[in-house]
Amino acid sequence: MRATARRKNLTVSADILRFFLRRLATHFHHLTERFSCRWYKVLSAESARCQGWWTKTNFRIRLLSMLSYNEILPKKVIVIDGVPYEVLTSWIFRKQMRKPVNQTKLRNLKTGGTIEYTFHQPDKAEEADLEKHVIQFIYTRNDEYWFMDPKDAKNRFALPDTLVGEAGKYLKKDMLIDAVSFEEEIIKLKLPIKVDLLVTEAPPNFKGDTAQGAVKQVVLETGATITAPMFIEAGEVIRINTETNEYVERAK
Repeated sequence: MRATARRKNLTVSADILRFFLRRLATHFHHLTERFSCRWYKVLSAESARCQGWWTKTNFRIRLLSMLSYNEILPKKVIVIDGVPYEVLTSWIFRKQMRKPVNQTKLRNLKTGGTIEYTFHQPDKAEEADLEKHVIQFIYTRNDEYWFMDPKDAKNRFALPDTLVGEAGKYLKKDMLIDAVSFEEEIIKLKLPIKVDLLVTEAPPNFKGDTAQGAVKQVVLETGATITAPMFIEAGEVIRINTETNEYVERAK
């Protein structure tokens, strides 16, 4: 009798456990539908990847967002084989009677190289979990750009010219910019959309050069060259759009 009662209790306990597991699965299914996600990962304090759901100390759950093929658009950062790629261009089209595809051009944010990648309708891509923090530019030396933590001047580090890229044209001493990190490694710098820089060199104006639409090449304090209107002279501060590399206006 006792054995029968024990088996009955175990059966009831198993049924209760299955009930709660079904409820839990349903709950996470709704979450994945709501956030267009497929996976969850538990990360330790050191951001090490764990294969289970639990770590003994200092853990957090990260929701990994999955993008459908038609959501992989320019300026998005996705992960392919553990490597972050920035979407440069995307073109969604249909080949004759076939299903639509998304033909993209991607830039490897670790090496700087570019690849072409085609996403088909069933495909999904993991959106990179990026972190952003402020850093301060100090100086340039031997193709390296040196920065520091604005809250701790002793915390200095260098980034290669290949990583800084076009942003280097507009960096001046003590400028604060955003550093974008992937798994605690800086992969990209994000400048303000508009920056004010001093014009150090500008060709002189001649009679007739001030016609509407006339432009010339001027040199900025960072050494960069940019196209500006003819009326701009050396010693003036102008506003530059860092995304288009274009003159905007005189700085007030």
